[in-house]
Amino acid sequence: SQEDLNFFEALPTGGIIATRRLVGEFDMEELHFWQKLALFYFLDIVDFEKEQATRELDSNIEELLQLYDGLESQSLDYYQLFGIERDAPGGKIKETYFSMAKRLHPDRIGDAPDPGIKEKANFVFAAVNKAFDILSDDEKRRNYDSRGRRGDSQEIKIHENLLEKARVLYRKSRTLYNDRRFWEAASLLEEAVRLDPSKASYFLLLGMAQAMIPEQRRAAERNLQQSITLDPWNAETYTALGLLFLSENLKKRAEGFFRKAVMVDPEHQVARKKLLDLGVKAVGKKKSFFSAFKKK
Repeated sequence: SQEDLNFFEALPTGGIIATRRLVGEFDMEELHFWQKLALFYFLDIVDFEKEQATRELDSNIEELLQLYDGLESQSLDYYQLFGIERDAPGGKIKETYFSMAKRLHPDRIGDAPDPGIKEKANFVFAAVNKAFDILSDDEKRRNYDSRGRRGDSQEIKIHENLLEKARVLYRKSRTLYNDRRFWEAASLLEEAVRLDPSKASYFLLLGMAQAMIPEQRRAAERNLQQSITLDPWNAETYTALGLLFLSENLKKRAEGFFRKAVMVDPEHQVARKKLLDLGVKAVGKKKSFFSAFKKK
């Protein structure tokens, strides 16, 4: 039809375009836009492909599942887990650990479509942490080399039990926080981060609970900063710090953290509203959609 022809001619040519950017450029309802675009896809006129971030997530999940199977069957020792030689120097071990943490941290795999992936990520990352603890310490490494991973299985089991206890405490503290029982929530979360200091979400909720207790606001700042160190891409943490400083009437510091929140998540409503309340225009562009298309 002429409408379809006009729609096709209005599509930009050349390269790959984020589809979400185009919705507002067409004078039609969003559903109608997607129906038109789908039609051209089925006619093999436009193509869709995943963005780089989605492809990387798929690759990380595939690696995670392979490591999980190897650890479950105890066919991987710590050197094989890290993919390094047995005589690898300390610098190589540290470099490999941080690279694996960046790819395989459970908080990074949180967007996986299968909820069971998160539990497997927790299992794998616990083993990665344990491997780094042993291989980065000369004495522990010598002991490990002499007995192998099987002799270390009891310690791994104890470590996994501690991580599970931390998860239970975190779940309880979320309920307490939602009930505005901030003292009790903070108390449980302090134990949770002691048992498992690798979870940014634990430090975030601890900081948020402490921020509601005036005498614990300094501790709240430290714990929120630690959450950022573990996961610098969570807008909620920057927003929590902004709210904390705003409650202390430190408006400039609050503004800085609200700006960072909007840079990480341009559509974060709380951060954008607080910037507007402070008389600042929110910065950052809207996120693109998960898929992109190219016109054939």
